[in-house]
Amino acid sequence: MGGAAASQIDFNHSLAQGAPWSALIIVVSVLVLLFLMTGSLIVPLKALLINSLSLVASLE
Repeated sequence: MGGAAASQIDFNHSLAQGAPWSALIIVVSVLVLLFLMTGSLIVPLKALLINSLSLVASLE
C-alpha cells in the first residue's frame, strides 16, 4: 500500500509507539531538575500534578 493515507497511518502508529517513553523522560527530568533546584520532594510532585491537571482540563 502507498499514498497519503498509508503514510498518515504509519506516522500515527510510530507517534503512539514513542509517546509513553517521551512522557516518562519528561516526567523524570522535571522531577529531578525541580528536586535539585528546590531540595524538596513535595514541590516537584505538586508542580507535576498541577501541570498535568491543567493540561487535562485544557484538552477537554
